[in-house]
Amino acid sequence: MERKASFMQEIATGLPASTRYAASGLLELLSDVHQRSISGTLLIDATTPVGVIQRACVFKAGRLTYAGISVPEPQEFVDELARYCQVRSIDVVRKFATTKGSVRALLETLVQVKMLTWEDLEKAMSRRIVQVLETLWTSPGRVEFSPQVDIDIAYGAAAEGLSTQYLIQQVEQRRQTWATVREQISSIQAIPQLTVGALDSIQEPKSKQHLQKWVNGQRSLSEIAALLRRDPLDVAKVYCHFLRRGWVHFGQRIDESSALSSSGTPIRASATNVSSNELVTILSVDDSPIAQALIKRTLGDRFNLLQSNDALDALAKLNQNNVSLLLLDLTMPDIDGLQFCRTIRKIEKFKEIPIVMLTARDGLIDKVRGRLAGTNHYLTKPVEPEALLHVIGQYLVADD
Repeated sequence: MERKASFMQEIATGLPASTRYAASGLLELLSDVHQRSISGTLLIDATTPVGVIQRACVFKAGRLTYAGISVPEPQEFVDELARYCQVRSIDVVRKFATTKGSVRALLETLVQVKMLTWEDLEKAMSRRIVQVLETLWTSPGRVEFSPQVDIDIAYGAAAEGLSTQYLIQQVEQRRQTWATVREQISSIQAIPQLTVGALDSIQEPKSKQHLQKWVNGQRSLSEIAALLRRDPLDVAKVYCHFLRRGWVHFGQRIDESSALSSSGTPIRASATNVSSNELVTILSVDDSPIAQALIKRTLGDRFNLLQSNDALDALAKLNQNNVSLLLLDLTMPDIDGLQFCRTIRKIEKFKEIPIVMLTARDGLIDKVRGRLAGTNHYLTKPVEPEALLHVIGQYLVADD
């Protein structure tokens, strides 16, 4: 039945359910979807220099409506609106998203009450989609196509998507700009490091404050841009200025116990080239293989990462290992994350262990329940790697 459904899908859309593409072949695929006016979702696995990254592109009649790590739930999309469009009264908007469920209805209401305009929204989302696409542009990969659209995003009075051809042009223009930046900075994944004595010579207060806060020999430009919620290209241009002034240089990630966390305190463990016995141990409990794979790609070379897909195995690993932090999924098959959290908080040696809850739910009530159960932090799936590292840095600090 599954093979027949795939065959019927290919007949209906002209696209195979799954296909591989060569380097720079994504352009052809997106153009094909545009020309055929296809609606659906492309799930993309791109093999980049920093590993396989997963992204989702949603189309309506060949026009892009969304691009991100995965297709968002309405409340997740609301958070993105707040980030990219600076929407005020976001709690009210979240409540509306929960009760109405339709993103299109939500957008129409926000425009009607003048919280944003269609022009502002399209501009912000175009910029966001272009930044997603450029991370995939020159890499080979594999796509899976589904005619299903799980979120009804559309823009403007005509309820359309964004012009795929325009977005492709924007990516190409940004690539040309990146080419000039790469003459000084090899990659957005490059690690800026402070030049010895540079801070003493800087007379620009904002630049000095920025470098003190964000440059720790551990964060890449990509991570810094994500934490600042800034366009990576804009951040790279700023660092070209820092580089010309001799304030920073670029090299490999520093693996010293004195490296600073995002909160400005030393991280307890170093990352690469250190044996697993010397690394801080983190336990990730999640029954989703995809979620666990993403966590492993983010943390696997920085920490001694243990993984469990059920509560019983997780409890055994907690007892057998010196776990410094627990990543806990809310929904699991045998016992949910809240129950598991309450259970281990009753055990004396686990009362102080930091617990970060990972869940697709983002409601205030869910967060309150998590805190009452004993969680320390709450992250909404899909979790951006930079956000996960930022939160971990707040809890895994060195002892004085």
